[in-house]
Amino acid sequence: MDRLFRNWILTVLLLCLLSQSTHSTTNSNCTEKDTKQNGESASVPGDYGYGNDYSSQDPGGMLMFDPDVGVDQITTTILFKMLETYDDRIRPSTEGAPTKVRVNLVVISMDSVTEVSMDYSMTILLHQFWNDPRLAYDNLTNIDIPFITSGYNFISKIWVPDLFFANEKRASFHDITVQNRLIRLLPNGDMFYSMKLSLVLFCRMDFKAFPMDKQNCKTTIESYQNTENELVLTWNDPKYVEFQEISLPQYTMLVDHVKYGNCVDRVSHIGNYSCIFFHFWLERELTFYVLQTYIPTSLLVFISWVSFWIEIGQAPARCSLGVTTILTMTTTTVGYGSSAGLPKVSYTKAIDIWFDACLTFVIGSLVEYAVVHYLWTKDRAEKHLRWALRKESTRLGQNGNRSPNGSVPADIGKQADPFADPEKSNTRYSYQTTYRPVRSSMHFSEDPEVGFPVSKLETGNIERDSFHEKRRAKLLALRIDRAARFFFPICYGAFIVVYWTYYLAKMNEDHVDV
Repeated sequence: MDRLFRNWILTVLLLCLLSQSTHSTTNSNCTEKDTKQNGESASVPGDYGYGNDYSSQDPGGMLMFDPDVGVDQITTTILFKMLETYDDRIRPSTEGAPTKVRVNLVVISMDSVTEVSMDYSMTILLHQFWNDPRLAYDNLTNIDIPFITSGYNFISKIWVPDLFFANEKRASFHDITVQNRLIRLLPNGDMFYSMKLSLVLFCRMDFKAFPMDKQNCKTTIESYQNTENELVLTWNDPKYVEFQEISLPQYTMLVDHVKYGNCVDRVSHIGNYSCIFFHFWLERELTFYVLQTYIPTSLLVFISWVSFWIEIGQAPARCSLGVTTILTMTTTTVGYGSSAGLPKVSYTKAIDIWFDACLTFVIGSLVEYAVVHYLWTKDRAEKHLRWALRKESTRLGQNGNRSPNGSVPADIGKQADPFADPEKSNTRYSYQTTYRPVRSSMHFSEDPEVGFPVSKLETGNIERDSFHEKRRAKLLALRIDRAARFFFPICYGAFIVVYWTYYLAKMNEDHVDV
């Protein structure tokens, strides 16, 4: 019983407390409602609320703040007051004139330049300036506030320019740790709007002078919705585009050659839109290509010239050297084309001319030896040909002594053949013919070069008749080989001078903007 009695008492006490709390809340709501109906200054709900403790409004509409009121409360009150009748769908305008928006950029970093896709990426701060009379607060309060700074929440409630990058491929805002956007409002209604962006922009590249090329990258900013009768874009003085410390592995940014301007002839079928542009030069660093391409290929050409100092008769050595350098040069050319990271363009690049010239000199060294070797061994080839023809004539002559019935007398076949072995013959001499039989070893010998017996007297006559011709051929081969030792280096040196003079001059010339 005692336990039940205690539980009953506790329940009654809790009900009494709840009833008292509900009655207090009801009285508070009634008091607030009566206060609003009596016209007293009340607290406005939300972030922009202000109460009668902080300000009052004079008959002219100016907000009168007490000196002890904080700047944050004053700023909140001003913003709320301006946004009461603000329409963010309507652009700011003075008597129907177009809104003037001034722009400048701060390039924080340039991350990469991709030749295959012809684009570059960079991180920028985009600054915009314009005037919105609807947001002027110089006559709105008795407290002097130099400027009001706000963030993304306020930006979403007012009109901002609808700018975009015409050559943009991809873009993104930065929102770590918060939205990287800033807006600053001045008393006369001047607006400063800044945002941080990461962009991937298209750049039309020309690789005819690669790797001694300069790339001219143009960036265009324009309005997407408002024509030039509604919005006019201009660059903000004094610094249109400010480049911070830019470092790229393959390029050098020519900061002193940045150009600015306003677009012309931007008329489309739906209207003429105001736009501005800037473009800059990217100059390729040449050191990498000199060390990795030009010097190695030049050394291959030099190695191919070693064959000029090798004896002409050493055909295996000279042919192996020539074929090896050609294969190495071909592999280098093909491998570079697939690993250079360049688009497959339809025109000839400077590096292509270099590779083709080096390959031509290497192939020329092998062709030179082919000519020299032919002249050097020309007499041997002719000797082989003469003895082959003589052997064929001898065979045809034997076939001409056949009898009418097609048979050949035995004695003619034995005695007329100068290549027959007398030791294997049954008779050493024969008097049935007009020819005097002799031993085959008397006037015939085995020619070590030809490989079958020839007449020593006939060989001597042939050699005496062709002696001067052979001598001239060998001397010509020697002269060509010796001349090649100087001709090839001189021609290659002239090519190098012309090549580098032309492309370095083109690299340093002043480019005309298109």
